[in-house]
This record gives sequence, C-alpha cells and structure tokens, in this order.
Amino acid sequence: MSKTGMDGRREPPRTAVIILTLLPSAALALGYVWIATPLPRWLASLPWRAMLHAALPPLAVGALCVPALLFMHAAYDALARWRLDAGEAFRAWLAGMAGAALHAVFLLLAVGSIARCQWFEVGVETLVLAALLLHAWAVRALLDECDCKPYWQRRLLFPRHERLRERLARSISDMGDRRKDTNQVFWFNCGGVRLPCPLDAYPGWLERSKVDLTAYAAYHPTLKEDLEASEKRIRRSHGTD
Repeated sequence: MSKTGMDGRREPPRTAVIILTLLPSAALALGYVWIATPLPRWLASLPWRAMLHAALPPLAVGALCVPALLFMHAAYDALARWRLDAGEAFRAWLAGMAGAALHAVFLLLAVGSIARCQWFEVGVETLVLAALLLHAWAVRALLDECDCKPYWQRRLLFPRHERLRERLARSISDMGDRRKDTNQVFWFNCGGVRLPCPLDAYPGWLERSKVDLTAYAAYHPTLKEDLEASEKRIRRSHGTD
C-alpha cells in the first residue's frame, strides 16, 4: 500500500511502477514471437467458434464468482464477528447462499466436462478460471496501490454499520495533534476504524462521539464492553471530584 507524504513523495512499495517496468520487455518478446515464429498461423488454425462456445458458460458463471467471493467474505466475517439485526442477517445469508451456489455451479460445469471426457472444454475452463483469478488479483493490487479499502460490499450489505464507521473515522482524524500517545493508550482496529483503548483516554472525544460509539458498539461485543467500562470509570472519577 503506497501513500503520499506532505513532500509529494510516495511511500514504498510502488507496485504499479514495478509492474510498468516489465511492459517494454513483454512488448518486445511478444513482437518477436509474433513476427519470427509460426504463432500467428497456429492461432488462426484454432477452432475459435468451438472455443468460444466452450468458454461462454464458465466465463459467465466465473465472472460472477469474483464479486460473489468478496460478498461471501464480507457476509461470513460479519456473521462470525458482529451482532446483526434480522434484516442484516438475512442480507448476509442471501449473499453467502448466492456465492456458494455460483461456485457450486462452476464446479459442476468442470466436473461435467471431465465426466464427458471433453478435455478441450476442461482446458478452456481452466484457462478461464486462471484468467479470472489473475483479474481478481490485479484489481486487489490496484485497490491497494490507490489506498482504496474494499468496503464497498459492506456498504451494500451493512449500510448503517459503514455510515457509523466512516463518521467515527472522521471524528478520530479531526482530533489531529490533540491525540496523545502514551504508554497507557494504544490503538486497535474495530471493524475497519482505529479506536483508542481505553476509550476514556480522550474524554472530550468520547462525549462528542457517544451516540455513534453506542450504535457502533451494538455490532461489536468487545467494543460494547470497552464502552461500558469507560463510562463506569468516568462516572467514578466524577463522583470523587
């Protein structure tokens, strides 16, 4: 993941630039193979119509499997870690079920081709799957390079959670230099937002963000416990003043 500093320089690694350094060599190699080898004639002799016919079903299903996999990950992660209401649990179940069904269909297509001994289709399906996995990796690398976190599937499945997370992240960033880093305070990741522990280390911020923190803690059991403990410490300190 690369970030730009105040001086305009970007932190390593520069993944996109590293990949771009390979393009001239790849273009030269492709040009040489195309001109000096019988590759063009061999490509022209391939049964493209049969290949397209064999590739379309796995390509259509496989193209849906890539976003379905992201939705499945978000859904299963939320079901395993968060406290969800009935509507959110239903959306998570629907995303998990649809993703699992799509992957089962893709697997059945491959098994059916093997059972019919149609090795040509098996080869095409393998190439399609490899291309889709490479595409998914490239998209993820691009998102990391641009410092874009893949929260879009959460925005669709759990919009309220994401609105709360974004508001809390803004409230943390608004503290700026007023944040203190001592041996008694550390920062932990809670559903994609960094929060101080203990929360009452910044009582002013805690008071301003109490409504959002309470709603956000309804999703995260550990944060709910930390928030209750922080409020008890604040009440005790006020009682002794």
